[in-house]
Amino acid sequence: MARPARYAGSDPTAGQVRVLHVDDDAALRDLTADLLERVDEGMTVLSEADPRAVPERLEAEIVDCLVTDKCMPRRDGLELCREVREDHPDLPVVVFTSQRGEGVVERAMAAGATDYVPKAPGVDQYEILAGRVRRAVLERRRDRCEESERATERHTTA
Repeated sequence: MARPARYAGSDPTAGQVRVLHVDDDAALRDLTADLLERVDEGMTVLSEADPRAVPERLEAEIVDCLVTDKCMPRRDGLELCREVREDHPDLPVVVFTSQRGEGVVERAMAAGATDYVPKAPGVDQYEILAGRVRRAVLERRRDRCEESERATERHTTA
């Protein structure tokens, strides 16, 4: 049964965004958290090394977006994406990976990813990632507000 993800806020323009970043590489986890928080001061990055721990983290913590690597030894990021979609179909998921090649983006989207950002040398990729995360979160917040307004409208007119 699908459960709504716990989000940090209901205001679609709220500045704070909580990201759960999953990557088995400790150095990249730390670098990604540091640079995302520098690029976007309204972003808080929680880190996780083990993709198998993500479902419990999503139940225990408030998260606005999941960012996951694709290639990890304990569970592939696309498998994780499919699993997250079962319980949190509306949670934005961005695949952030160095894997390239024909079909990578298509497979990520087919697994339920909201977006895909390739890892590359330099800081620019983190600006792109932060922008994609923020856009996905704002779109979801707007959708949730519109759903809430429609439900209120139906309730008051009934």
